[in-house]
Amino acid sequence: MSCGRTRGLSPLFLRIDSLHLKWKRYISKTNQKKKKKDITYMYWQNKRALLEWQKEIVTTADEGN
Repeated sequence: MSCGRTRGLSPLFLRIDSLHLKWKRYISKTNQKKKKKDITYMYWQNKRALLEWQKEIVTTADEGN
């Protein structure tokens, strides 16, 4: 009796498991995309800050002369 029960339930569990794996993969993919966006955003923010900083150095150097 118990063997028949587990055999009856196993496909369902397998289906749930595969859905769970698909969901996990989907989440990790979206998280990777988010991370990429964040990294590029941070990169451009830093680049902008660096450029402004360089401008300040140039202007102060010009003022010194």
